[in-house]
Amino acid sequence: VTAVDVAKEFFFSNEFVNKGLNDSQYIERLYVTFLDRPFDPIGYEYWNDKISRGETRKEILEEFASSEEFQGILRSYGL
Repeated sequence: VTAVDVAKEFFFSNEFVNKGLNDSQYIERLYVTFLDRPFDPIGYEYWNDKISRGETRKEILEEFASSEEFQGILRSYGL
């Protein structure tokens, strides 16, 4: 089981889904979870645009998970 597998289980669990986060709140949570920082305005607009064009939350999560920034964080923890 990878860190990404665990994150997916969390983000798509009934408990998390039932929080009813809107797209903006979801993006904010991805930034904190995967990048350990608040969003930057340009990045936020980029991700918000993707969601508004129909990209799914799962697809967005997978893009965060495969980002070089997150991969660097994983490497820093030896994962």
